[in-house]
Amino acid sequence: MPPDQGFLCDCGKPATIRQAWTDANPGRRFYRCGAAWRSVCDFFQWRDLEKPHGWQKTALLEARDVIRAQKETIKLLQEAAKEEPKTEADIAKEEGESSIEKLEKENIILRSELQASHQAEQTLRHFVLISWVGFICVVATVFHGLR
Repeated sequence: MPPDQGFLCDCGKPATIRQAWTDANPGRRFYRCGAAWRSVCDFFQWRDLEKPHGWQKTALLEARDVIRAQKETIKLLQEAAKEEPKTEADIAKEEGESSIEKLEKENIILRSELQASHQAEQTLRHFVLISWVGFICVVATVFHGLR
């Protein structure tokens, strides 16, 4: 059977091709049980028959170490980005939002005070109107009584 076709492992699942990154076998491919990482059986067979050696092995080990170091650097940078202090734009945005909230609350208070002021003004107008009507009635009664 050609090596690219794959085959079934001992438990009947299609075997998957994986790649070793140990110091002894960097980059060497092998077949393993196809039941993902929860290996159902202990099937294992090398796909690459020859072990890595010479400059290729050294180059693969160096590349593996560089990749691991870069992954660690990326992880640290991502964590630092999460913890990074807020930018001036973020601070200004938050201050603007808090100012807007404060102004909206103040606007609500002022509207309620304006409404109360209108009601007080209306009450005062009614009082003045009733007072004038009463005054006119009293003056009319006095003039009528003097005649």
